[in-house]
Amino acid sequence: MNGENLSPIIETIYDAAASHDCWPDTLSRLGAAFRSNRCALVERNLETMHGSAIGMDAPSRDEYFSVWKERNIYNTRTPIWRAGEIVTGPQIVPISELLRSDYYNDFLRPRDSFHLLRISLRIEDHVHQSISLTRPRSAEAFQRSDIERASLLLPHLQRAALITCRLQELGMTLGAVEKLLDDNPTGIILLSRTGTVISVNRAGRQMAGLADGFLLRGGCIEALRQSDDALLQRLIKGATSRSDDADPARGGPFRLPRRSGLRDYVVLVAPLYPASQALEQRGAVACILISDPEVTPKRQRSMLRQIYGMTEGEAHIAERLIAGDSPEQAAAALGIKVSTARVHLAALFRKTGTHRQAELVRLLLSLPGSVSDNPQ
Repeated sequence: MNGENLSPIIETIYDAAASHDCWPDTLSRLGAAFRSNRCALVERNLETMHGSAIGMDAPSRDEYFSVWKERNIYNTRTPIWRAGEIVTGPQIVPISELLRSDYYNDFLRPRDSFHLLRISLRIEDHVHQSISLTRPRSAEAFQRSDIERASLLLPHLQRAALITCRLQELGMTLGAVEKLLDDNPTGIILLSRTGTVISVNRAGRQMAGLADGFLLRGGCIEALRQSDDALLQRLIKGATSRSDDADPARGGPFRLPRRSGLRDYVVLVAPLYPASQALEQRGAVACILISDPEVTPKRQRSMLRQIYGMTEGEAHIAERLIAGDSPEQAAAALGIKVSTARVHLAALFRKTGTHRQAELVRLLLSLPGSVSDNPQ
């Protein structure tokens, strides 16, 4: 491997940085370049030794992390882990000791792996990431020249590994945000600068599916009645900074009547950026929040029991009060006596430090909850 043929490998390294799915191909090419029969990207927590590996076949990976993660002689003989360190097997463990080890005889030897070149890429929050290349015992051991070649690729591999890590973290964060949005009982619709719908949470999709006040069609949101839709589109244009008015309102609230006759949706159209910044954005620049007065967010009974020490019966009464029932209505809905419901209500007052039903309901509504919670 010389300077002339580094470019193709570096290109595949940055392909892997941009797409996690490209790492197997990158590792395969890297292994071929170093005449290695195995090349793996290994990530492990140095405290728990739990981790993952790309480039290992599934049985080997499973066996390694279930049996050998704490018995890898190369790891146990590494006193200090340093990012950017490139070492060969004999620099860590003498060959005579390796040959006597269970790790070699029971794990490496059946896989025809003997010579090792380990490239430490990064250490962050006790997580060590490295690339391990191996050769059969019959092949030439890794030489100083291999370390020098690896050092040329090291900065690119480190950048790629860091980019991959950050993209994974971003993906997890976006996934968490998406879950939080989906768990919100308010319909949430994100709009691009052109007013196109970018994302809709679960509540928004359910409302749109009812076709009871608005529709999602052709990548856009439309109110069912023409007059309501004219107002909605005007507010969207203002919120996305596309209005032709001299002094446009940047969104605003309004009530959206429903074909079913149920209480009107309450809609708020709002910008996510100042007007000057919205014109420069390509992602979401505005949102539409749709509240359904007919839906009462649920609170998990387990949460009510844990926070306030409620019994099962008290938690049932609390749920009915949140939904707007009186003690009498709650008793009828739960099939219990009114006197029993009032006993539960008195206990709720005592356990929550409240004195009136309105105060109790306001407190309960302040707790985290969602329409998707499953009462337990």
